[in-house]
Amino acid sequence: MRTFDFLVEYEQGGRAQCLRFRDSCAGPGLVCEVRLEEDRVRLTLEPESSVTLRRVACKTPLAFPPDARVYLNGYQSWTDSRELTRRDAMRGLLGRPGFLVKKYQLRGYGDYDFTEYRRRKGYFHGFGYGYVRTENACTLAGSLCEDTGWTVLYADLPAGTLEARKDCAGRVLTRRWAALDLLFLSGGRDEVLARYFDALQVPAPKGRPVSGYTSWYRHGQDISEQTILRDLESAEGDIFQIDDGFEPFVGDWLTPDPRKFPNGLGPSASAIREKGMTPGIWLAPFACEQKSALWREHPDWLVRDELGQVVSCGSNWSGFGALDIENEAVRAYLKEVFSRLRALGFGFFKLDFLYAACVRPKPGRTRGELMYDAVRLLRECAGDCPILACGAPFFACFGQTEYMRIGCDVTPSWDAGLAMRLAHRERVGTLPSIQNTVWRAHLNGRVFWNDPDVYFLRPDTGLTPDQSRVLLETGFLFGAVHFTSDDRTPETRGQVRRAEALAEAEDIRVTQERGLMEIHWRLHGEPQQLRFRLKDGKIL
Repeated sequence: MRTFDFLVEYEQGGRAQCLRFRDSCAGPGLVCEVRLEEDRVRLTLEPESSVTLRRVACKTPLAFPPDARVYLNGYQSWTDSRELTRRDAMRGLLGRPGFLVKKYQLRGYGDYDFTEYRRRKGYFHGFGYGYVRTENACTLAGSLCEDTGWTVLYADLPAGTLEARKDCAGRVLTRRWAALDLLFLSGGRDEVLARYFDALQVPAPKGRPVSGYTSWYRHGQDISEQTILRDLESAEGDIFQIDDGFEPFVGDWLTPDPRKFPNGLGPSASAIREKGMTPGIWLAPFACEQKSALWREHPDWLVRDELGQVVSCGSNWSGFGALDIENEAVRAYLKEVFSRLRALGFGFFKLDFLYAACVRPKPGRTRGELMYDAVRLLRECAGDCPILACGAPFFACFGQTEYMRIGCDVTPSWDAGLAMRLAHRERVGTLPSIQNTVWRAHLNGRVFWNDPDVYFLRPDTGLTPDQSRVLLETGFLFGAVHFTSDDRTPETRGQVRRAEALAEAEDIRVTQERGLMEIHWRLHGEPQQLRFRLKDGKIL
């Protein structure tokens, strides 16, 4: 049976307390209950009076053979998440130019303010679950209580340890609370992943794989009723999604930009339905940009720090903060937004930048608890309309959202530019998007349907034909949301039909060595493969 070293730091009655233990124990004002089973360990905290947590963690030995590959789930949709080796390093923003971090508010997008990054190789962390595998064996560690707060797993390959830390600093406890609940499984990779998600008891996702069109990768925010109706003429699939740009400013959702949509959104939604497609629309429900009327008129709706300053969530648009979902006026506003859009006929919601809901914990709730509440609110607002979540920590969306973006935005170039590669782990790029598509494929159809982001059909994107093919085929091999922003032509329809056949691929296997990715599968009994260089997407 595994051994665990526990650490609980807290404040009680104005005094700092620190408990180190291996079995159940009690400290001033706090009882720590440990339950050890063959493959599971649980830590429950029960305060005798109010206590404020500072740190909760446990550490256990874990073997990392020289050829081990480690996967640890990244913080949110866009965070890079792939298998790593002891030669890799996870440096986050360490070493990034300070002026870039400040100018683009990079800390707001990820976990940089509440996790630990180190410069050395072989020290990684992730959220909720992860595994270490060799060619013949795999060991998985996964949390079963993310609804009380994120469990951050730290793998230290040189030291041979795995540490679980609860994201709970500042959480005030007044009653019994599940701090850690970890499951350890061994076997084949596919086997342990299946057993873990079975243990989570997440219902199978509703809905089905979908195809369609989104305006973003063709027009950005430069859309209008005219561009939407023009693009609709050649669009095909289940969904036609009006993306960012219909609103005057992010946060001002109730009235579309009158210069772009002088007749409102109703005519566009009606035309989409007449085409036989479901009208979809993009929102960033918890985001509020500085130029918006919402920011000016409702400053009390914004999440603020202990100095009263608005907490930055990033530099998009004119810079943006987060709406406080504990404010009843905010909740009422969001319900009105969804109600109006549904009344116009919109039946599919792409909900973006969702991490903003938990950008800052509250004394009574951790980031995880806030995020679970936020997703429940969105589910109530959307009713039975499908939700495609994006920019979201995953666990709160399990069993709640039908679809989930599982990587960063693709770009009309293979790996963006040098400045972007110097940015955060959530940076855009076609290569990092493809890697997340591949390594997060185990989530597809289990807890939601994976959105690998769009594929490109037009030839003027800056991608080579090989790169475009890799993007298209990996999306159909591993994903379930197949959108584009390009017109369909007889030639491109043929490309898409060939890729659609890959949805029936079986026995998919992936290897990544020495700068090459190889994907092997069987289609109707015939072996097939896709082998390409990571540095430039050239198919070999």
